Amino acid sequence: MNFWVVSPNVRSNSGEVETWLKCIKEHQVAFMGWGEDDKFGKVFIDRVKPGDIILVAQGANWQKRLFLCGVVKSTALYGQLPGAPSEAYYRQLTNVIEEQELNALNLNFDGSAYGDASRIPAIYIFKPGQTPRDSEITQKLKAAILRQAEQEQLVEALNLLHYKHQLVLYGPPGTGKTRRAMQLAEELIKPGLRLGPSPKERIKSFLDGFDATQDSVIQARAERKRTREEFLRRFPADTLSSLQLSDYCIGSGDRDNFCWWLERGLASLGKFSPANSSTYRIYWSKGSGEYEVDSEWFPDILAAEAMSKLADALGQAVLNKAESKQSGLLRESMWLKIMNAYYPDDYFPINSKAALDNVLRLFGEVPGADSSWEKNQRVYDLFKSFGSAADANDLTDFLFANFDVRNGRDLSSNNTIESPRGEQHLVQFHPAYSYEDFVRGILAKPTLAGGVSYEVENKILADLAERALEEPNRNFVLIIDELNRANLPAVFGELIYALEYRGKPVQTLYELDGSRQLVLPPNLFLIGTMNTADRSVAHIDYALRRRFAFLPLLPDESVIADPEGKRLFREVALLFTRAYLAPDFQADEVQPGHSYFLANSQQLLSLKLKAELQPLLHEYVKDGVLAEDARIIIDGLHVA
Repeated sequence: MNFWVVSPNVRSNSGEVETWLKCIKEHQVAFMGWGEDDKFGKVFIDRVKPGDIILVAQGANWQKRLFLCGVVKSTALYGQLPGAPSEAYYRQLTNVIEEQELNALNLNFDGSAYGDASRIPAIYIFKPGQTPRDSEITQKLKAAILRQAEQEQLVEALNLLHYKHQLVLYGPPGTGKTRRAMQLAEELIKPGLRLGPSPKERIKSFLDGFDATQDSVIQARAERKRTREEFLRRFPADTLSSLQLSDYCIGSGDRDNFCWWLERGLASLGKFSPANSSTYRIYWSKGSGEYEVDSEWFPDILAAEAMSKLADALGQAVLNKAESKQSGLLRESMWLKIMNAYYPDDYFPINSKAALDNVLRLFGEVPGADSSWEKNQRVYDLFKSFGSAADANDLTDFLFANFDVRNGRDLSSNNTIESPRGEQHLVQFHPAYSYEDFVRGILAKPTLAGGVSYEVENKILADLAERALEEPNRNFVLIIDELNRANLPAVFGELIYALEYRGKPVQTLYELDGSRQLVLPPNLFLIGTMNTADRSVAHIDYALRRRFAFLPLLPDESVIADPEGKRLFREVALLFTRAYLAPDFQADEVQPGHSYFLANSQQLLSLKLKAELQPLLHEYVKDGVLAEDARIIIDGLHVA
């Protein structure tokens, strides 16, 4: 790699320099006005190589102006680029550092081999091996270029993630795949602000464009209808006044009581989140092994008597829709949940006062001191005014998926959307990893009676998906290390569809809380790593492959600063030529990456060679990746 300085004044007419500079910055190129018949032109055309670094600069060392620096990515091209004053030879640049960042490097050119330009245009080469100042300058430029290259790679990967929501980083061992995955995750979960249309505009757009004929909508509505009908069969309105403790109380582990249905079974019809079991006034206590009563509402009476009073109140309120008379016995949010279950056309499926206030703000209204009942009716009226093909549950799902309805973020009047810090998690796949480990599975738990109960439990993907749905302004990232070591079609199952169709429910193998549905929201990102040298693992099939974006991470000598590390890297690279590499393998699939050669001391580099690199290379010989003749070279590798 050579470092060059090229003047921005492409022609001798100094009046055109600003025009050339504008073109240089716009197209990210370096120009040369001379042709092959001039020594400067010949150097630019023949000696400058792709991978070299060009600094576009002007002036004497003591007053040098820096304009652009980048890595050469093309051969010498000839033509007139848009905006250029005339035709000229030029080189395309990448990983470009612009003027402001160059100035921030505080480069000192005193004593540099590059002096004042005696001819225009001009090209000079830095001489880091001969001039200490040039060595200092080129080291700073190279470090800045590497930072820029890494940033551009991060931006490319982030763009792919925002497009596909799942990305695989693949390459041979030691190329920094897991490190890059963690960098990407950190970028995705950073807090920040973004601009967008107002909440009311987003709601209107959703309601106006809602298509009720989509399969996913039909399926979701059918599931909700089935769930409500099952609840009504279990608890008809005219039988509520005769509810017994076992019919009503949560806490015993039974999944068919009235309170369980409100909290869990009817979740797809609108979530109800009680602060604790005492919200229900009567509940089963595992600690005491008996029914307990909220003494504030039922002082000095036993659970059976309290149940009789509560059942009578429930029956009367539901049959007569007499919420205003009975609302003091239970919290308003619970009454609203109950009424929505029995009268979905009259009550909106949001019951929390804070959430109702936030929804009113989304519609552009200022919440007043009205009761939750009145606010619920106001929200329903606002929804009905749109005359949308969506139903109340469709809108509720949209609101919770796109706004932080619970906490009130994403509701600012200036259309600024707050994005709080998200979360990242890591899981490592292996050949025994299964759907039940990744999505949902059955867990055996001991019971109080000494037996065993089998309960469906969300695993890491389903858990993160549900949390991401509940907090749409936070990004959640799941890093899957060694992605291809598992049987991927079996591990992902029906979620292969959900990967592509974010926000749409799929039916899982196991029912949890009365529903088989699972949704992968757009704020859940998957980043997989794949070691291409591991031939013992499964390949990704085409159905799964097209759901992921793929980005290679290959061995890169340019990130190795230590000369001894570079020498060792090149020696190892010679093993991955056709002289030693088996015909079934490609070098970019198996050649050890740069991380094996990154060390801040010769002692550490020697340790990594003996403990990590040489054992890997010997394993390659054993597995037939490298020829037997390679052993002599491998054993001869050393750190000077």
